[in-house]
Amino acid sequence: MLKKIESRITNDFSDVEFEIHEGGQPVYPYIFSVE
Repeated sequence: MLKKIESRITNDFSDVEFEIHEGGQPVYPYIFSVE
């Protein structure tokens, strides 16, 4: 599923720089942060 999200962001927002980090959180599989 993460690859699907990464692909969607890359295709929809090609001018936006982003990084994906595995957080290792037991409760939340994904954490999103925006600056």
